[in-house]
Amino acid sequence: MPISHPTAHLLDELVATLGTFDVHSPRVGRARGMCLSFTKPMFEPRHAEIVDSMLRSADCDDIAVGLVFWRHARTLNPEQAFALLARHGVGAEDRWSIRTLPGADEDSRTCQFASQDIAVSPKVAHVLAEMVTRMDFGTWERLTALLYLWNRKSKVLVRYWDDRGADVLCQDSEALALQARHFAEHVDWELTASVWTR
Repeated sequence: MPISHPTAHLLDELVATLGTFDVHSPRVGRARGMCLSFTKPMFEPRHAEIVDSMLRSADCDDIAVGLVFWRHARTLNPEQAFALLARHGVGAEDRWSIRTLPGADEDSRTCQFASQDIAVSPKVAHVLAEMVTRMDFGTWERLTALLYLWNRKSKVLVRYWDDRGADVLCQDSEALALQARHFAEHVDWELTASVWTR
């Protein structure tokens, strides 16, 4: 069955709200961000820590989920990933909006950025955290993708780069201060200071 895609895409919303947005390096040129760290032993304790952060970031009904895929022979392509996620109750297989983006430089591969509005329930967070926790190992059903959660109410983006941590990007310093309290037990201020100009 062919996949039909709506025209709206998360990337357009991010650019309109946060300004120029680099999917490959969203930290670059930004002062309104912080890093989260997940430090508990793998796999189950860290998985629970990631689930907790997801439920904190998705604390309203207006959430967009983004997935960034790079082609690899051993991993699922986006259409296969969408079918797998739908079987696990994450989104509708035919409602993902996909955009193909060039690599960050001439040596990097193109990527596909898919997005969909999804209610992030505890069950959905569990599945997404399983993907993040095992991403570097490619051991969750061969699904490998960077995960973005965009909270429209607070205008906050959380980008999970792997099971060790995430970036939090905010629209303004007031939102950043609120998120610092929101994610207090997960914030890594030392890492934040090293990667963001304060």
